[in-house]
Amino acid sequence: WKTATLLWLLVVIGAAVGGHLAGTVSLSDSEQGSGQSALAQKMLNDHGFPNHASETVLVQNDGLRASDPRFRNELAVVVGRLRAMPQVTSLQSPLTRANAGQISKDDHSAVVTFNMKGSADSAQNRVQPILDAVSKLQRQSHGFTVAEFGDASGNRAMQSSINGGVAKAEELSLPITF
Repeated sequence: WKTATLLWLLVVIGAAVGGHLAGTVSLSDSEQGSGQSALAQKMLNDHGFPNHASETVLVQNDGLRASDPRFRNELAVVVGRLRAMPQVTSLQSPLTRANAGQISKDDHSAVVTFNMKGSADSAQNRVQPILDAVSKLQRQSHGFTVAEFGDASGNRAMQSSINGGVAKAEELSLPITF
């Protein structure tokens, strides 16, 4: 039984090392889809319609309306900070008349939308500076909620959760194995 256990352990270690050395291949958006959705994504990519990772920043205050000067000032601060970030492109500000639809019907919330520069497939690896900036804006904005959500930040949170779960599973399975 000792020889069998030792051989089994060597096979497991060899498989783990081999898998690590082989690396990981990430699929593009069109490769992750199936059937018609994969075909549509491939056609969009092939004909010059890039797939951007879009993000949205919510600015909200239950006591002020979007037309209030303090609310507009908070929006201007958020828009200015985001516009200065090198990862941001195609920013849409609710302060412009053309984007009035980005203000809620109750007039207490507004969203600032933008795309991440570069490939949508790797945007989750570049979104952290923006998340940090939005978090700092939230800490500095008294009475306002400033929060970000979107493709890149959602994928980053999901990947972090998956990695945390895998790490926890490794911690738990090792003692059980022996």
